[in-house]
Amino acid sequence: MCTMGILPDTLLGCEASGIVRRAGTAVTKFRPGDRVCAQTRGAHATAVRAHESMCERLPDRTSFAEGAAIGVVHCTAYHALVNLARLRPGQSVLIHSGAGGVGQAAIQLAQHLGLRIYTTVGSREKRALLRDEYGLRDDQIFSSRDTSFVTGIKRATNNRGVDCVLNSLAGELLRQSFYCLASFGTFVEIGMRDVVGNTRLDMLPFAKQTTFTLINLWAMMTEAPQLMQSIVAETFANLTKGIIRAPVPLTVYPVARHQEAFRLMQAGKHQGKLLLSYEGPNEVPVLRRPRDLLRLDPSATYLLVGGLGGLGRSLASMMASSGARHLAFLSRGGAGSSAAARDTIDKLQADGCTVQVYKADLADRDSLDEALKLCARTLPPIRGVVQMAMVLRDGVFANMTHDQWRDATRPKVQGTWNLHEAFPRHHDLDLDFFIILSSCAGVFGNRGQANYAAAGAYQDELARYRRQLGLKAVSVDLGIMLDVGVLAEKGAAGDLAAMEQHLGIHEYEFHGLMRAVINGQLRNDSATQIITGLATSAIVTKSGMPRPAYLGHPRFSHLALSNGSASQDGPAETVGARLREAKSKDEVAQIITDALIAKVAEMLRTPESEIDPARPLYTYGVDSLVAMEVRSWIVREIQVDASLFEILLAVPMGQFAIGLAERKSIGNERGDGVAK
Repeated sequence: MCTMGILPDTLLGCEASGIVRRAGTAVTKFRPGDRVCAQTRGAHATAVRAHESMCERLPDRTSFAEGAAIGVVHCTAYHALVNLARLRPGQSVLIHSGAGGVGQAAIQLAQHLGLRIYTTVGSREKRALLRDEYGLRDDQIFSSRDTSFVTGIKRATNNRGVDCVLNSLAGELLRQSFYCLASFGTFVEIGMRDVVGNTRLDMLPFAKQTTFTLINLWAMMTEAPQLMQSIVAETFANLTKGIIRAPVPLTVYPVARHQEAFRLMQAGKHQGKLLLSYEGPNEVPVLRRPRDLLRLDPSATYLLVGGLGGLGRSLASMMASSGARHLAFLSRGGAGSSAAARDTIDKLQADGCTVQVYKADLADRDSLDEALKLCARTLPPIRGVVQMAMVLRDGVFANMTHDQWRDATRPKVQGTWNLHEAFPRHHDLDLDFFIILSSCAGVFGNRGQANYAAAGAYQDELARYRRQLGLKAVSVDLGIMLDVGVLAEKGAAGDLAAMEQHLGIHEYEFHGLMRAVINGQLRNDSATQIITGLATSAIVTKSGMPRPAYLGHPRFSHLALSNGSASQDGPAETVGARLREAKSKDEVAQIITDALIAKVAEMLRTPESEIDPARPLYTYGVDSLVAMEVRSWIVREIQVDASLFEILLAVPMGQFAIGLAERKSIGNERGDGVAK
């Protein structure tokens, strides 16, 4: 799910096995040369670091492949059945996707605990695996491709239901699984798709005094390490006793074929566990984005004005991780402005940065000059400046006092002008970068923030003026920050609160933007003004958010008329371009059918000629995981919405495409192209 972009993480893998190369001085449990398996984030690597509490020694009879296949699946199964569901001999459990890694681990543990087992699979081959390997009968095994398992469970339990559901299905299949619980039963969710998508959960099953709970092993590793340590210890004690073993089959891919392994897993065609091996010579294709990499000069000083707030502290940490070793903060309150500021300074210094905080009023030219002179005496020359000073004094303009106007505009107007004059006045050469963090409020205005919006508009023009003088400058009109900054700390209100959920900028996105802005100035090819946080009509319609007032202004007509597709003047996306030219619903349906066939063939690495539109998607191995990617593609390319349940229905692809076509506006009609 991380590789598909569904989960926001860039580190892949959370279990590995190998040989200890080095151990910390406080480590007593292991020493170099030991064969171990480890639970750690970012395990898809040739060398990983893990805490000793998350590692266990491999028994001599256990291979590295088996060791790497045990941790996550068996820890999940143990925590679900023993810690959360507290199942006792004679009780019952429904284990979804029983032929997968977690499914087999749960079956092994359930058999040891003396439970009555019911499970689901997605193919006849997987059904045969469970029969042959675990002795399950056909009346214990149901299909995971549709909701027929609900009827099967009711029949098998005389309408009582099961004491525990171990769920990995999504959407409608998750919802229906909840109704399979008996009174006082426990539903254990191990998938993340519905959690990330904030899917609704029916309340009626709770009338049976049931429990719904989630397992997220990575969160447990970081937030409840003692609990995770006990789970790991109990799991590997069971391994040593011969109670559990690795799932079967174990399919090992050399890391050079990782894409093939991921696609097989996504298609839901694999059984047991897929593993990546780093043994032997491997040529791994790597996607490099050198324009996104940032390498700051460790011998230079970088000045963050007003940088001790949440946004500045986050940016300073990013700059330090990008090579900066001398950071100067300019603040009205000085180093003691907040406990968070002091903590950030301490951490930066512990990481090897020289940090100085200068107390000054940016809007007072003499105060600024004095601080810059002191900085020149104590730190290397300043090569980059980020102006993020701000004061909020919100209020309706008609009732706004002069002090409110002055307080909000002074740091951004007089303060930014003073910075402009100071550089290059305090420098013989131009800076590497000069960044002004303005606001998108200066672009579209915001009720209750006329002062703040006016100050932001001034900063945009000042950046343009500097560029006309041949100096470095970029004004970044930031939208709503979700994780850090004033709005994240105090909360948004009014129009901003309504827009926050759908247009908010995460911290990692802010870092990526700032890296791009700095690199652009280093290459002398950056834009003067970068605007973020504006919604198009398509975004408004899809999200259900209130329509922003600025979409009714002629200046933003291009956003109001946008349907989210690529511009016809640019390199249009094939599907979007064809749909814009379609003249009838039949033509739209055929275009969608062709595109759907091509997409499924691409995902499953199958020739398009092998995809029959008369067959449902699920017959090609499109399970809930693949359906997530299909749904994202439909929303992005075709500009209509479709639920996972629709995608997994037993209807031909051609008929499914007709249904999508019925929701799609034709040709060049004005509108957002999304079902109303």
